[in-house]
Amino acid sequence: MAVMMNKRFSAPQFVSHPIVRVDIAWICVATDDPSPLHLDEPFAISLGHPSVVVPGTMVVGWLGQYLENWAGGQDKLRDWRVRFVSPVWPDEQLSFAGNVTSQEQVGGERRCNGEVIVTAPDGRVVARAWASFATGDEGARS
Repeated sequence: MAVMMNKRFSAPQFVSHPIVRVDIAWICVATDDPSPLHLDEPFAISLGHPSVVVPGTMVVGWLGQYLENWAGGQDKLRDWRVRFVSPVWPDEQLSFAGNVTSQEQVGGERRCNGEVIVTAPDGRVVARAWASFATGDEGARS
């Protein structure tokens, strides 16, 4: 069955800026995450990584903002979850693309459910997110 949506709930497109070491340092400070995996390149390389690993909290922050923009405000977002699939490396630029997967009526509230795929420049998926948000179309039918 096709999911009918009005244009307001089309998923936005978002591409992050290239992630630089200063971004990584700031997110580590902001989240009190002094892990050498994120900050010490020789340590990360000794574990078999090509460089430091970008903290997942950076991706989560962008995902949260993406979902808030898509939903039309934080007050519309009902639920969301994230699964990290692959590490993110310095200098990568992440692309966020969402799609509506279904609509439903929950307790008199019309909701839109969607999935967001976050990809690195080489095409690998680094994270997936699923979300549910109120559409404000309580009388609408799918």
